[in-house]
Amino acid sequence: MTRKNVLVFRELPEDQLARLRQVHQVTVADPRMLPDEFNAALPTTHGLIGASHPVDAALLDRAPQLEVISSVSVGVDNYPLAELYARGIVLCHTPGVLTETVADTAFALLMATQRRVVELANLVRDGQWKSSVGDDLFGYDVHGKTLGIVGFGRIAPRGRPCYASAGTSRSRDPYATRCAARAIGHRARDAAFVGCDARDDRCRVLRTHETGRRLHQRRARRNGR
Repeated sequence: MTRKNVLVFRELPEDQLARLRQVHQVTVADPRMLPDEFNAALPTTHGLIGASHPVDAALLDRAPQLEVISSVSVGVDNYPLAELYARGIVLCHTPGVLTETVADTAFALLMATQRRVVELANLVRDGQWKSSVGDDLFGYDVHGKTLGIVGFGRIAPRGRPCYASAGTSRSRDPYATRCAARAIGHRARDAAFVGCDARDDRCRVLRTHETGRRLHQRRARRNGR
């Protein structure tokens, strides 16, 4: 096997670096801390491995021998896909590696919000919880509620054990198939955001800029505006 020049631009576990060094010439240079070393290695680099550093056409121009980029990430928004395709550079990433972790985190945020966990923890930490809290800090029960899920891709199905505690879950995703939803016992609707209204206490939706926009559009259509 021909030894290639590999530029590692984000910290990797030592055992992974050792494997690379057995078969390739490896340079480790994080551009945030070692920009000169990173830039000096680019002209002879055949492979890049790292994450969280934007790669653009100007950087690719300085790496004329580049053949492959291995991104230690799920997303590929830091990479100019059309530019890589035009230059014949292969881009690898790690889809699915954090799927269950993100599902766990999303449900943890929902639970923390509904049960006012952070606010109550701050009261304890600051020594302000000296008597029973008022109704404004009781929060809301999640069990027995209908959980609305905007999007039903890789992550949403992995949260099934969490959703079970909420009682019922319904999703809105024009790209998800009913078969995929039924396979995990989930009730999916592809025509409307069924059963979920931001004003309905029976249904709790993780509110983001995008979900907020969709809910606003739905209410506007419903009101004929």
